[in-house]
Amino acid sequence: EEEWRVVPSLSAARLLTDREMEQVFIHGGEAWFLLLHWSLQGVKDALGEPRLRYLKTLGDKIYKLRTLMAHVRDTVDHPMPFQYYHLMNLLLTSNLVLWAYTAGRLQSVFAPFLYF
Repeated sequence: EEEWRVVPSLSAARLLTDREMEQVFIHGGEAWFLLLHWSLQGVKDALGEPRLRYLKTLGDKIYKLRTLMAHVRDTVDHPMPFQYYHLMNLLLTSNLVLWAYTAGRLQSVFAPFLYF
C-alpha cells in the first residue's frame, strides 16, 4: 500500500525506533491508526495521573481525525466514481420512465409484463 512507503521515512527521520518499526510492520493494518493510538498512549503517559482530564479532549480530537481519515480512505477506495454512479442512476431512471410510458400507451394485455 502507498501508506507503507512513508513508514521508512519516519524511521530515517528518527521519529520511530527500530522496535516501533517492527511493530508497525507486524500490525499489518492501517499504519496511521496505529500511530494515532501510540500518540494518545504517549500523551497519557506524559500527562500523569493529576492531569488525565485533558486526555478526553485530546482523545475526542484524535477520534474525529481518525473518522475523517477513514472517510477519505473509503471515498478513495470506491470502485465506481461518484459522478458515474449518479449518471448511471439518471439513465436507468429515465429508461424505466420511458418503458412505463410506452407500456401504458400499448393496447395490449401483455404490456405490463413487458415492463417487468
